[in-house]
Amino acid sequence: MENDKFKESFKYFKSRNPPPDLSLAIDIDGEKHQNVLCRLTVNTSLLSPSLSSILKSEWDVFQFQPCPGLILIRNPFTPLGQRYFMARCLQNYPIKNPTNLQTKNISLEKSSWWEELQEIKDPVAHKKLREDLRWTTLGYHHDWETKVYDEKMRNEFPADLEFLVKEIAKVMKFKEYQPEAAIVNYYPLNATLAGHVDYSEKCNEPLFSISLGQSACFLIGGETKDIKPHPLLLQSGDICIFTEQSRFAYHAVPKIIKIEEKVWNEDKNNETQSNSMNLPEYFDTKTVEIVQNSEQWKAFDDYVSLCRININVRQVFKDVDDQNFVNENKKMKT
Repeated sequence: MENDKFKESFKYFKSRNPPPDLSLAIDIDGEKHQNVLCRLTVNTSLLSPSLSSILKSEWDVFQFQPCPGLILIRNPFTPLGQRYFMARCLQNYPIKNPTNLQTKNISLEKSSWWEELQEIKDPVAHKKLREDLRWTTLGYHHDWETKVYDEKMRNEFPADLEFLVKEIAKVMKFKEYQPEAAIVNYYPLNATLAGHVDYSEKCNEPLFSISLGQSACFLIGGETKDIKPHPLLLQSGDICIFTEQSRFAYHAVPKIIKIEEKVWNEDKNNETQSNSMNLPEYFDTKTVEIVQNSEQWKAFDDYVSLCRININVRQVFKDVDDQNFVNENKKMKT
């Protein structure tokens, strides 16, 4: 019988009583974890200048040595960049796209989940609806029953998210990467994600995973559950890129971790008018204005202070001839 070491680790980090030792989780700190994080060299000057208000000019990028192909980027977002995509995930992306609300037969009186959530004053009812939304799919829609994508089941992929991921892929030297599908997961503080492998895509292109809001203990293992997984601490703004072996490794989220520091608000004392910013044409100026206004931003801030958002972006059908970024960096260091 298979020795399920993955399940053992999942149960340990999920436990509430006794609580796990979260200091075992590895954060994306190259100085603290030199034994497992190998720094990679990137050229962020390749980024479009229009993203200067969304992404930082200097990135900390690492290869996670115990899991070949797993690339970790320590929060490359500006505070505005984080707030922008938080707001888009909450007020825009669930509209006209499949969500778990439909599968649970939860009907809405308003035109959107976010709009209805703002109307609810009763704290118990507000909490319930806030935690009801668990996922939405963008672009090609993933069938949760069959675990496959149907070429006929798709909506237009959000132009701003597509532009962002393609620019990050360009810096990481994944040529011609085309975002075609995304799953946005919404995690209340008591939520988990069981161990699984992402195998639905019909190509081996990288998977980009963006964390926003509350932190998460993330487990990454191997091709089978008898391999003990490594715990990572993913914080708001962190990006994981799954390539090579890591693309088909078991992974899970056993715990969401409440944090006090709000890195996404660090620029709120020095707000800039959206009309004076350098922004991509694909970005929604109304959303930028909302997240720059403290009063309008408060509802979003309240949500991400209690929940985690995770955006997983994939290429589904089209194979491209990628340049292997990790191998190139290995050659540079030898």
